[in-house]
Amino acid sequence: MQRILRRLIPIASALILQGSVCAQVTLETTPLMRSEVKDLKMAVNGLHFNQISLDEIDYQQLIVNYMEHLDFGHLYFRVSDEIQWKARFGLPMKNAYLDKNEIYPAFYIFNTFQQRAEQRLEWIKAFLLQPIDLESEDFLIVDDENETWPATELEADVRWTKQLKNEVISQMLPDLRKKIDASAEEKSIDLAGGITPDNFGELVDPESFETMLDDAKKKVLERYERWYTRITEIRPSEVHEDFLTELAQMYDPHSNFMSPDTSEDFGIAISNELIGIGAVLSDENGYCKIMELVEKGPAEKSKQLTPGDFIVGVAQEDGEFVDVVGKRLRDIVRLIRGEEFSLVRLKIKPAKESEEEKIVDIIRERITLEEKLAAAEIQIIPDGDQQRKIGIISLPSFYGPSHLAPDSSSASGDVERLIEKLQAQNVEGIILDLRSNGGGLLDEAIKVTGLFISQGSVVKLKDRRGNFEINRDHNPNIAWRGPLAVLTSRYSASASEIVAGALQYYKRAIVVGDLSTHGKGTVQKTYPLPISDFDFFQTREEILLRPRMLQRIESLLPAPRPSSNPSIAKITIGKYYLPDGSSTQLKGVESDIVIPSVNEILPIKESDLDNPMPWDVVDGQPLKEDLYSLDKYPMILPGLVEMLDAQSADRRKALEEFNYLDESIAFFSERYNRNEIPLKLTERLSRIYTDKQISDALEKRRDTLAETAFESVPVLLHEKTDDGETIAKASAPNPSDELELVFPDDEAAKGEGDSDDDEEDRKPFDIQKREAVRIMCDWIQIENRILEGDQQRQIALAELKESMGKASGIDTGNDPVRN
Repeated sequence: MQRILRRLIPIASALILQGSVCAQVTLETTPLMRSEVKDLKMAVNGLHFNQISLDEIDYQQLIVNYMEHLDFGHLYFRVSDEIQWKARFGLPMKNAYLDKNEIYPAFYIFNTFQQRAEQRLEWIKAFLLQPIDLESEDFLIVDDENETWPATELEADVRWTKQLKNEVISQMLPDLRKKIDASAEEKSIDLAGGITPDNFGELVDPESFETMLDDAKKKVLERYERWYTRITEIRPSEVHEDFLTELAQMYDPHSNFMSPDTSEDFGIAISNELIGIGAVLSDENGYCKIMELVEKGPAEKSKQLTPGDFIVGVAQEDGEFVDVVGKRLRDIVRLIRGEEFSLVRLKIKPAKESEEEKIVDIIRERITLEEKLAAAEIQIIPDGDQQRKIGIISLPSFYGPSHLAPDSSSASGDVERLIEKLQAQNVEGIILDLRSNGGGLLDEAIKVTGLFISQGSVVKLKDRRGNFEINRDHNPNIAWRGPLAVLTSRYSASASEIVAGALQYYKRAIVVGDLSTHGKGTVQKTYPLPISDFDFFQTREEILLRPRMLQRIESLLPAPRPSSNPSIAKITIGKYYLPDGSSTQLKGVESDIVIPSVNEILPIKESDLDNPMPWDVVDGQPLKEDLYSLDKYPMILPGLVEMLDAQSADRRKALEEFNYLDESIAFFSERYNRNEIPLKLTERLSRIYTDKQISDALEKRRDTLAETAFESVPVLLHEKTDDGETIAKASAPNPSDELELVFPDDEAAKGEGDSDDDEEDRKPFDIQKREAVRIMCDWIQIENRILEGDQQRQIALAELKESMGKASGIDTGNDPVRN
């Protein structure tokens, strides 16, 4: 997964992100850390599904994993470090350190990393003062599976030379593009043949080039200086968190350790609520910048803040201001969040330089993250002389109440409300879009499934001792009885796979999308630390009795944990299986109808993660045992999927949008699989201009196709403002709605005519969703023909019965007419 980051984001940015997890720390494990190490050991040893003891862990691999976490670019450590630390720390890790609840090796390795970073910063300063050759043939390798740390200092210097040349070129690209485009237009130079050393001199004069080069060097150095400053601010508790997470992930990729700050973010993600000012913040060159304001949040209602403003100081109530310039964003957010209805004071540097700094007082409120809630739309499709309405519900996660927000909304409640709104608009079919849904609360997944079936088992859970628990939908009510499709992708994981798999098993829905879903078939549970003895109930009887036992013997429990966010151990405690006994682990849920997708190229499956748990199968139940759950809605009849797939396949061969999609995927694949970045400036520019010609042509085709998009009407959860006025604003498209063709050089090399505003004004054109709508229309037409056939048969039978009655003199049930 770290190689994915190296490929998809600029390496310089990767280093900045990497720096945000490191700092100069004290080589000491505090009493609280020792307690948390002990609790995590208890959790993985006594609760994890795999039943692997700490004696069985490969601690030498743990050391390598932690080194990779800090230095995934293989730029700071050496081969000798790995050899030495595997012997010094890896071999005796359990007996010498973990048995004593000690994590000294983590601090030692981190401090070495910080020292190397300091030394390398001085080397970078010296390197950037020297002339840089940007015309020699050279490449930076960005995805070498066999790459390890450099063996010598000289080898490290060579890597850093290439690294910095790449960053300087990337920094120069925007200005170079503007200069080249302007010169080409002014001098009528055709750039179709690329940029060569010969025409480069005509396009960019030496003085301008040197100015751009010096400016790029300066900005690259400033970036590394900011990065180094930040790694010196990291707390020992963060190193502690990172190392314990690496230990937990030796068991599987989804177990981890969360500090109080991380557990707070986890709670926000689950509940979609937080207490704060309602502003989206980002770091811009060491300043905390307001990117956007949450609609009707405290910041917006203050009417004193605008996107683009900078927060330079934060104060609590009547306290002193804390200067936050240069501080990490995570620390600034911690200062801004607080108790509901409490006062926070912000010192603001306005976006308009002509305005003076000001103080803004804001009362913190509970903020609902509306963009992460369920949303719906109705697409209107022409069908001969009539129009069909298809409802689409996009569900980004299975959210619900948490300890932070016990009264927050739930995914099942919101989806049910949207179904009611869609039914009121007389939709004929519904598509449940789970493409960007990575999971969430299991109970909510079961309830969402229950909206489409009457009753029945949804998922079977297996614990570490082999005990099974069948989770059923007990609610006989069905919110939607009409045709149903589930739209999935490789990003649909965990709870999404339960819903898609269960609805597919019951022949209740057709699954459409990528070849299969992500493939996460494991169950995690969070354990606030310190761990209670009651967390270790393991037998079936204990599991079933636990809720009642805890209610009855609450007085016997240890003193309540603090109300503030505790540290948390998230542990994989089981695996889940669909009603037929099949696991989604690694294999995922296969689509009934596959639509081409760029996701098949990307390493985003469960099998691409480290230490995934294996696939298996258990005894399931035949569908006939649950026929009572199939009443009063259309089942997927035999042959229906094959018929719909054939119709879709015909469109995929005939329609221009699928030609565009195939060519776009091929272009993306070719670029994605490049593992060399040219460090010769003219060659880099030529590749950029060649790529841009292809991408511009594809974008032009896409924009032309977008003109044919189906009419779409948003259906909102909350349609009234506080003043009673109707909100008529469509929700933003899902992240998976459109094929993205963005690479590092695309962002770095934007020219004069490339505007982000143009992107915002473009019409959405989601080919997968569009085809899912067509498939739904095909299904409805088939259902209507069947219904018409049934009606005709009923009429024919009635006429036959009547004619037979007349011929035989039998009363057909009509009263005689008396004169």
